[in-house]
Amino acid sequence: MEDSNFNFTKDPELINLHEFEKRSSKILSKWANAYFSTGSCDETCLDENITAFQKIKLYPRIMKNISHPDLSTSIFGHQFSLPFGFAPSAFQKLAHEDGELATARIASDSNTLMILSQGSTYSLEDVHQEGGDGIRWFQCEFLKDRDLMAEQIQRAKDNGYTALVITCDISICGKRERIMRINSKEKHFPPAPNFQSLIEKYGEDGIDDQFEPVLNWSMIKWLKGITNLKVILKGVCHPEDAQAALSAGVDGIIVSNHGGRQLDSAAASIDLLAGVVDAVGGRIPVMMDGGVRRGGDVLKALAVGADFVFIGRPVIWGLACGGQKGVQGVVDILRKELEIDMTLTGVGTVGNISRQIIFSMN
Repeated sequence: MEDSNFNFTKDPELINLHEFEKRSSKILSKWANAYFSTGSCDETCLDENITAFQKIKLYPRIMKNISHPDLSTSIFGHQFSLPFGFAPSAFQKLAHEDGELATARIASDSNTLMILSQGSTYSLEDVHQEGGDGIRWFQCEFLKDRDLMAEQIQRAKDNGYTALVITCDISICGKRERIMRINSKEKHFPPAPNFQSLIEKYGEDGIDDQFEPVLNWSMIKWLKGITNLKVILKGVCHPEDAQAALSAGVDGIIVSNHGGRQLDSAAASIDLLAGVVDAVGGRIPVMMDGGVRRGGDVLKALAVGADFVFIGRPVIWGLACGGQKGVQGVVDILRKELEIDMTLTGVGTVGNISRQIIFSMN
């Protein structure tokens, strides 16, 4: 029987991620709203990350004998119950006091993947304890002080993080105008304990100067030489960069335009994905983030060729709307929407999703 009143949460006004976004904007402070929601310049890329998904059209299929599609998948030998997880988002306490702890709990309960930001408002040790047996990766940027960076990486390994995610697209910060409009007195970042060693050595005012502004492939060689953790590059958008990453020995790639916060003229992540997937040719996992607002968007990214999909801002909206329960609501909505769309396109497992379900890309 057709059900025209899908309600995946207990709140009838929070039945999709757009409604989570709308409500969170009324809950978050002016500063937090600006920090999490901003794109760069005219926010063209921010908008197109979303609209590009809407331009992809799929083939409905019939008589495929599918009633309960299997959403499980694996990355680096780890089995996950969902093909989507949580992208690194800094300063989650700005959205809810439990911040990254709540996010880690839901990732663990849902048996999916969380990437913890270097700018987490809870230490990587605390998040490890709260997240239990869940699989987590640690995101970081290159520091000028390599000794402190190596120390941080070792802490991540000692606390069960299985991979490093290196953000490689932020050698210079995009012009984020929503943030620029906020009075400096209103801007307040909660403490980021993963930077404590930096603060003790260089002072709070010296932290920004410790991020390496110029990156090159020799840094990946150094990184691979000090740890046996998997190394994933986040921010790869060009096929030639993907091939260079392969040559440098990276273990995985995340196609990302930084949520539209960097180059405003960048193409949407979903539009960049196919070129990177084809360049890599299945040799390492290719993942993506940017603009995912529906379970159908997850399906489309998997169909184009992503091995895994990450969500960023929706986690923040979930935290703002209800802390841990809010994040659970976001996950439940995406899960149900993905189950529906997999059933309607005739694919019973994540492994069977391919470009054959795509009718057109624009």
